[in-house]
Amino acid sequence: MATNVAFLFLVHSGGPFIGLMFYLALLVIVWREQPSDYRPVVMGGLIGLVIHVVEVVFVGWSIYPLLMVLNLILPAVLVPVA
Repeated sequence: MATNVAFLFLVHSGGPFIGLMFYLALLVIVWREQPSDYRPVVMGGLIGLVIHVVEVVFVGWSIYPLLMVLNLILPAVLVPVA
């Protein structure tokens, strides 16, 4: 979520805002589940990873390569951790 916030302030586009809202929605879903069910987080991580890979393939690297790498790595790490 922090990388999306950073991208939002740096590039002033809707993509990072959409990502931020997506991960906030996942956070709310996980907090509300009783007992905890992390399958939505696994799916969210996979969806986030696919979106960022497609973004790199079609749009290319941004002028902030560190944030782009984090956007690729963090969803991939989210899947096995969840």
